[in-house]
Amino acid sequence: MKSVDKKTIQVKSANELTKQIAEVQKTLAQIKFDHTQGKLKNTRSIFNTRKDIAVMQSVLQVKLKEKEGKREDSE
Repeated sequence: MKSVDKKTIQVKSANELTKQIAEVQKTLAQIKFDHTQGKLKNTRSIFNTRKDIAVMQSVLQVKLKEKEGKREDSE
Protein backbone atom coordinates (compact mmCIF):
# COMPACT_ATOMS: atom_id res chain seq x y z
CA MET A 1 0.00 0.00 0.00
CA LYS A 2 1.41 3.36 -1.01
CA SER A 3 1.71 6.25 1.40
CA VAL A 4 -0.87 8.17 -0.65
CA ASP A 5 -3.36 5.36 -0.07
CA LYS A 6 -2.60 5.35 3.66
CA LYS A 7 -3.30 9.07 3.86
CA THR A 8 -6.67 8.65 2.13
CA ILE A 9 -7.56 5.84 4.52
CA GLN A 10 -6.82 8.03 7.54
CA VAL A 11 -9.21 10.70 6.25
CA LYS A 12 -12.16 8.31 5.98
CA SER A 13 -14.75 7.90 8.71
CA ALA A 14 -15.14 4.72 10.75
CA ASN A 15 -18.25 3.66 8.80
CA GLU A 16 -16.50 4.12 5.46
CA LEU A 17 -13.51 2.12 6.68
CA THR A 18 -15.75 -0.70 7.87
CA LYS A 19 -17.41 -0.89 4.46
CA GLN A 20 -14.07 -0.79 2.65
CA ILE A 21 -12.66 -3.54 4.86
CA ALA A 22 -15.66 -5.73 4.03
CA GLU A 23 -15.15 -5.13 0.30
CA VAL A 24 -11.45 -5.93 0.45
CA GLN A 25 -12.17 -9.10 2.44
CA LYS A 26 -14.53 -10.22 -0.33
CA THR A 27 -11.77 -9.51 -2.83
CA LEU A 28 -9.35 -11.57 -0.74
CA ALA A 29 -11.78 -14.48 -0.70
CA GLN A 30 -12.02 -14.31 -4.49
CA ILE A 31 -8.22 -14.17 -4.83
CA LYS A 32 -7.85 -17.23 -2.60
CA PHE A 33 -10.50 -19.04 -4.62
CA ASP A 34 -8.68 -18.23 -7.85
CA HIS A 35 -5.43 -19.45 -6.29
CA THR A 36 -6.90 -22.83 -5.40
CA GLN A 37 -8.20 -23.20 -8.94
CA GLY A 38 -4.81 -22.34 -10.41
CA LYS A 39 -6.04 -19.16 -12.12
CA LEU A 40 -3.94 -16.76 -10.06
CA LYS A 41 -0.72 -15.62 -11.73
CA ASN A 42 0.48 -13.23 -8.99
CA THR A 43 0.41 -15.11 -5.71
CA ARG A 44 1.94 -12.10 -3.94
CA SER A 45 -1.45 -10.39 -4.26
CA ILE A 46 -2.74 -12.57 -1.39
CA PHE A 47 -0.08 -11.19 0.94
CA ASN A 48 -0.58 -7.62 -0.25
CA THR A 49 -4.35 -7.79 0.22
CA ARG A 50 -3.99 -9.19 3.74
CA LYS A 51 -1.54 -6.41 4.55
CA ASP A 52 -3.96 -3.77 3.22
CA ILE A 53 -6.73 -5.17 5.43
CA ALA A 54 -4.42 -5.05 8.46
CA VAL A 55 -3.54 -1.41 7.81
CA MET A 56 -7.21 -0.46 7.46
CA GLN A 57 -8.14 -2.32 10.65
CA SER A 58 -5.34 -0.58 12.53
CA VAL A 59 -6.52 2.84 11.41
CA LEU A 60 -10.09 1.89 12.33
CA GLN A 61 -9.03 0.86 15.85
CA VAL A 62 -7.24 4.17 16.35
CA LYS A 63 -10.30 6.09 15.18
CA LEU A 64 -12.59 4.15 17.51
CA LYS A 65 -10.28 4.71 20.49
CA GLU A 66 -10.14 8.43 19.74
CA LYS A 67 -13.91 8.55 19.50
CA GLU A 68 -14.23 6.68 22.81
CA GLY A 69 -11.74 9.02 24.46
CA LYS A 70 -13.72 12.06 23.37
CA ARG A 71 -16.87 10.59 24.93
CA GLU A 72 -15.14 10.13 28.28
CA ASP A 73 -13.81 13.69 28.22
CA SER A 74 -17.24 15.16 27.58
CA GLU A 75 -18.78 13.39 30.59
